[in-house]
Amino acid sequence: MSRELSLTATSRVRFCHDAKSLDPVVVKSMPATVAIAGRDHDNATITRELWANTQLIQAGGHPHLVLMRTAWQAKDTVHIMFDYCNQGDLYSYMQQMPKQRMSEALAIQVLRQVVHGLMFMAARGIAHRDISLENILVHNGVCKVADFGLSVPGDQMTTGCVGRPYYAAPEVMAGKTYDPLLADVWSLGVMLFIMITGSPIGERATIDDPRFSIIPQVGVRGILLAWGMGDLVSRATEDLLNRMLAWDPADRLVMEDIVSHQAFRGG
Repeated sequence: MSRELSLTATSRVRFCHDAKSLDPVVVKSMPATVAIAGRDHDNATITRELWANTQLIQAGGHPHLVLMRTAWQAKDTVHIMFDYCNQGDLYSYMQQMPKQRMSEALAIQVLRQVVHGLMFMAARGIAHRDISLENILVHNGVCKVADFGLSVPGDQMTTGCVGRPYYAAPEVMAGKTYDPLLADVWSLGVMLFIMITGSPIGERATIDDPRFSIIPQVGVRGILLAWGMGDLVSRATEDLLNRMLAWDPADRLVMEDIVSHQAFRGG
């Protein structure tokens, strides 16, 4: 018995049960021509998904990553099976909370889990490039990074305006060559901001967006005060956000700096 979770022009995602173990699983299916050489939403392909999963599985996996169980091709369709996460994605998880946002303490706890998953990826030479609430799944209260269809080697500069626009770093939106790991840090900063406030900063990180463009001048505190949310964030977390959301990627924290930041102490 299966249930359709999503359907796009090039892929289908279903909830079902593993025929051998009877465990609940999710299966993503895509035409082989698209998976191997085509495009699936901004160049996300099953080829990239398989590459990242293979590297991460060979490295032993990680409790904060959703990795594939198996993959196969039947006739002209490629299928990938993943473990099912019983609390859905982080966006849906947040919608069940009062005011559709988290306490600062819970947001930092979630961020810690996600960053540890991404650090495991980075140590294996992989950058995610599509960090968002929708790509963090929750299973029994544990957060796991999912969907590696836009992943690239993390030790190489890359190009491509990919991912959801309001999570994308300024250098990504500008069409520049960029460090994908530092772009991931920006996306994490946006995600942390949304978890605490319940709202994205703006539509896209460009000088034309009035909310994003004032960050270099007034910092996150200026935005929070303007929204009447200044009391939601401690000075430590405010500093963390400002340093993750540094407009110049050269000034941005790296993953290891995030987990050692004072905002994480005592959590």
